[in-house]
Amino acid sequence: MEYAGWKVFGKEALGGGDKFLLALLGAFLTYRGLLGIVLLASLQGALFGIASLLVTGRAGPALAATDGAPAGDGGPPDAAAPDEDEPPLTMSWDFLQPGLPWWKRLLILPLSLLWQPIPDEPVDEGGEAVEWQPGATNMPFGPWLALSGLELMLLGPLLARWLPAELGWLFGPVG
Repeated sequence: MEYAGWKVFGKEALGGGDKFLLALLGAFLTYRGLLGIVLLASLQGALFGIASLLVTGRAGPALAATDGAPAGDGGPPDAAAPDEDEPPLTMSWDFLQPGLPWWKRLLILPLSLLWQPIPDEPVDEGGEAVEWQPGATNMPFGPWLALSGLELMLLGPLLARWLPAELGWLFGPVG
């Protein structure tokens, strides 16, 4: 998911802790449960985000007002106005280097996916560190993953019976 999000959006699409939460949930609930969790989390997050956008005009948390400025000022710059001094992207996918044998790719894959470099702290014009503020449509994914994991553990067999067989296998017990 992280790699696909990076390729499609050109930026980090999965938070730093989300991949570890997904790994933990997948270890306990198997790959089938993990697919069900991603499906449930995406659907619930999308429905909440759409409803939140319709009601408040934002999907993510409200921005705190700073220095008397109204909430929303001081957020990230618009995508329409690219910054020339923006640092290069730091995502590294060493396992995709040409000429590597398949066994080396397999050895490098976990390191490339799990231990990505942490981007530098954002700074303002004076070089002072500023706290990142989410945009109007940014919404955390981790809470939806955790909620979906609980739903799958508690309601998985019930969902497997209620849903058509094509989707029910994502929520039912293995075997």
